[in-house]
Amino acid sequence: MTGLRPETIGIYDLTTNFRTVDPNAVTLPQAFIKAGYETSALETIFHVGHGKHEDAAS
Repeated sequence: MTGLRPETIGIYDLTTNFRTVDPNAVTLPQAFIKAGYETSALETIFHVGHGKHEDAAS
């Protein structure tokens, strides 16, 4: 959801939260919100589990 490639951000698994590596990363929902759209999520958008939760900023 960030458009960042694994080798760019250094995350190669689903258990690492991208915010711990790059707290300033902009997700697609954040870009839409900034453009004036309202966003919502149904089902799983971000990989939730392993102690991770939905991304509040998105």
